[in-house]
Amino acid sequence: MVRQILDTVEFFRAKGILEKGRRATAIVSFPNLIEEFDTTFFPVRLDGEYVSVEDILLDRKVLIVPTNSASIVSTMRLKFS
Repeated sequence: MVRQILDTVEFFRAKGILEKGRRATAIVSFPNLIEEFDTTFFPVRLDGEYVSVEDILLDRKVLIVPTNSASIVSTMRLKFS
């Protein structure tokens, strides 16, 4: 899942849809089979090593937020529930 998110962000950056170097926010959600979840599914194995959500944010400028609910507050802000 994380690899797919990172590949999609890189594709969007390459096509000029997202600015290069600007932080992207990715929301990951699971079906309601899981009542509550958070970053406990990190670290994940990526390219042969385990990385944390912080590593991905620092290295790739992609913030991955696990939540089953979010709202768009403005063009610059999201509210995660």
